[in-house]
Amino acid sequence: MTNPDLQPGKPVQTRSGLEAVIYAVHERQKYPIIGAYKNENGNWVPFVACADGTIWGEHEPHDLDIIPGPKKLTGFINVYADYASKYETREEADRFARPSRIDCLDLSSLNLTEGHGLTEGSSDETS
Repeated sequence: MTNPDLQPGKPVQTRSGLEAVIYAVHERQKYPIIGAYKNENGNWVPFVACADGTIWGEHEPHDLDIIPGPKKLTGFINVYADYASKYETREEADRFARPSRIDCLDLSSLNLTEGHGLTEGSSDETS
């Protein structure tokens, strides 16, 4: 069975970080994943991959293996002077907010991805 994160419409990339897209998945094939990646010259290069995203069907990782892309952070964070707490919805964040709350951050509006953290310059937005 193909990795559920390696499906059309899901964010994917090569192991080396190149932009990639999956067009189709045909189960029960040796190379069920069909897509393309954008090479260093900006050209889209077609590929087929195994169900686990490996390009050559080898056990050693390869730069062109397809992996899930970074996931956008979602949810709301109540910010306090000495700590923060995360909630799935704004209503939940407001319900559990203490009077000392400084702010409530909407993570989806910050356009951050997992692993970047909340540091200056960590947003995916370009100037």
